[in-house]
Amino acid sequence: MAIAEYAPRSKWKSHQFRDQRRRARNRRLHRQVRNYVMAHDGITYVGVNRQIEQLAIDVDFERHEFVCAEAKFPRGVVTLICVSHGTWTTPAGRRRLFDLQLLLDALGYDALIFSQALVDGLPALRARADTTESA
Repeated sequence: MAIAEYAPRSKWKSHQFRDQRRRARNRRLHRQVRNYVMAHDGITYVGVNRQIEQLAIDVDFERHEFVCAEAKFPRGVVTLICVSHGTWTTPAGRRRLFDLQLLLDALGYDALIFSQALVDGLPALRARADTTESA
């Protein structure tokens, strides 16, 4: 008999693992963006912008590829769009980012699009985490 016959079968399908991993990555990215905004004085985290999320989905983004949040700066509210590494580095992903930026500019939204690499492991976030843990 083959070894595979003795291996226990998982109740999960491969796409369920992938979807679970994508949701976890998106939650982590939301948390990183929120912490990044809160680590800066004078900037307030407002929340998620569902309208721009839907516009991004209309431009063929998938929900797990980006995070859309709003932050209040001293000069007004700006939409922050943080995209995953895979979207940022592939030509097709960059093309969709460019299309989204053109659409947002045409509709009059102030948006800042940046890569996940910006919020990964920043000293400001580590300092913020150290102060919240000691309090």
